Amino acid sequence: MFSSRFSYLIFFSVIILLGFNTYAQSTIFEKCGFDHKHDLHLQDTSYQKLIQSSENRLNSYLATPRTRSSNNIYTIPVVVHVLHLGESVGVGTNISDAQIQSAITNLNDVYRGQTANSPVDFEIEFALAQQDPNCLAHNGINRVNASSVPNYLSGGVDYYNDGGEADEDVLKDLSRWPETEYFNIWIVSEIENNNGGFGIQGYANFFTGSAYEGSVMMATVFGYDPTNLQPSFNLNAPRDNSTVVHEIGHYLHLHHTFKGDGDADNNGIGDACPGDVTIGVDSDGCSDTEPHKRYTSQCKSGSLNDCTGAIFND
Repeated sequence: MFSSRFSYLIFFSVIILLGFNTYAQSTIFEKCGFDHKHDLHLQDTSYQKLIQSSENRLNSYLATPRTRSSNNIYTIPVVVHVLHLGESVGVGTNISDAQIQSAITNLNDVYRGQTANSPVDFEIEFALAQQDPNCLAHNGINRVNASSVPNYLSGGVDYYNDGGEADEDVLKDLSRWPETEYFNIWIVSEIENNNGGFGIQGYANFFTGSAYEGSVMMATVFGYDPTNLQPSFNLNAPRDNSTVVHEIGHYLHLHHTFKGDGDADNNGIGDACPGDVTIGVDSDGCSDTEPHKRYTSQCKSGSLNDCTGAIFND
């Protein structure tokens, strides 16, 4: 029964998000690993069917005009699995409880419309789980020394499945709660041997109820401290939790707004405009976002949109 409730919880959270152009779609693009993973999963026919079924449900629901409620707040239970390298709590990759809580707090501020970049209340909240799968009291944070997993100490998680880093599923199996009852977030030391800095900072997949789903994020992006009031937090600049906000948007079934622009050379700049260039049928699935290519800068407000021939509509 609880698994069914969780599925409906995610479904209605998705419905709410798809009604708006969200902050989660508009942050820095080149550091997100969603597209590659999504395309890889689409080679699996069972995943294709799950995605198609989800999108059919969404389209059917959205086709019926409804009054948006202001009374229902959907709270998604989160479990954070810190896959550290053997450090003490609060040191290096074994990030502190306070840093983790700062990420969750900021996430809620964004999705509840409490920040300048996200003035809309999506009526969605995230909370660290208070019970484990056996109904025992828990703080929603698991800590596992993953340094013994082959290649993890030297390269982190294997994103491209090239065998040079630690196998993703092996890492997740160290600590994984039922994906139909919790949103699993795995905190890792590196992604594809990026030394905790450049390249892919995190990724997530659409919620389908399949095994191993959730989000993988580097320790150095999971937390909020833009003014550096907490120097003990292991965060890279800009210390603003934007990667977390962005990736969780993908978990809630949001594509990138530039979906379909191509990036064959993987330089973070779109090669062409999406094939469907009419607002309302844009390939990202949100009718209020105009078609555009990805850019290396965060915001092109006030600039010419190559795909529409007009100034970007904020």
